Amino acid sequence: MLEPLRLRQSLNFTTLISNAANPASTGTMRLATGDTIVWRNNANSGDITLSKTAADNLLFSSGIVATAAMGAQFFTTNTANTAASGAIRLASSESVAWRNNANSADLLLSKSTTDILTWASGLQVAFFQSPTVNPAGTGQIRLAKTDAISWRNNANSADLPLAINGSDQITFNSLPLLTSAILTFKSEYQNNTAVTISNSATEQTLMTFTLPANELSGTQYLEIFGSGNVVDGSGTISAVLKIYLDGNVIVSNLSGTIGLGNTIGWKATARYGLVTGGAGGTIECYADLTDTANTTNQTNAGNVPASSMAVATTTFAFDTTATHVIKITTTMSSANAANTTTQRMMHINRIG
Repeated sequence: MLEPLRLRQSLNFTTLISNAANPASTGTMRLATGDTIVWRNNANSGDITLSKTAADNLLFSSGIVATAAMGAQFFTTNTANTAASGAIRLASSESVAWRNNANSADLLLSKSTTDILTWASGLQVAFFQSPTVNPAGTGQIRLAKTDAISWRNNANSADLPLAINGSDQITFNSLPLLTSAILTFKSEYQNNTAVTISNSATEQTLMTFTLPANELSGTQYLEIFGSGNVVDGSGTISAVLKIYLDGNVIVSNLSGTIGLGNTIGWKATARYGLVTGGAGGTIECYADLTDTANTTNQTNAGNVPASSMAVATTTFAFDTTATHVIKITTTMSSANAANTTTQRMMHINRIG
């Protein structure tokens, strides 16, 4: 058995080679893969070892205090399953720690079991930016248009997101936050040029408007107003007026007998309120069509209540990503050049 070599003075050598099998082939001190360099600790209670792991990483059994610049390809711990990349490579359960200013506890930067970074104290940064494409360019929290800030509901059954919709309105749980700051009024359509239909006993369109695609969202709704008159130039005619949404008759009105030479006025009002958006969206419709000859003959061919009913209970399919046609039509009971229906105006406004 070889005895340790104890020196009482300096020893100069060109190369020091370990007696173990397969030592290093270069270097001043050439060690085998299982060799170590060992110091006794200051308390004389144990050894401090510098060795090499099976993954060919240097392992020092105690901490390393760097008093000057220390260069390395990367630093890794001796724990199993450390990170495979990065300058500092830690295992899943490990942390980076600082001592607090009060010298009473450590502050840990670590990772949860759901792979989220955790920090026990406050975090001060210039801003937080989402990794999503095209985040905001200003502000302390910079989100892209599809990002959200979410809370878990009290029942722990769903998330409550704070986000924006396609109309750039702030939404909470998909509903716009309609405050005085973001409530909008838009005049979609105004036509004050009279349109007159005469000499016809078939259904004819008076005024029409095509609502652009993606014009309604959230809880927005449309208000429609139209007015005009019917002239009986041949004697005892009546007229049927209708309000349409696409192919759906929202409400129709059969006037009473007008009488030769008489003129009656008529008024149409409607509200179309969005229930759900998207390609499979729905819309709730209410309409009222009255005339000065008869206010009791209203019918609702689309099963949508007219003014004689208190609430609307029927919805129509309404694809918010497509265009939609709103129109008012007339059908006179007999064709005569002297029988006319006129629409004098049509106004459509978007609210919300």
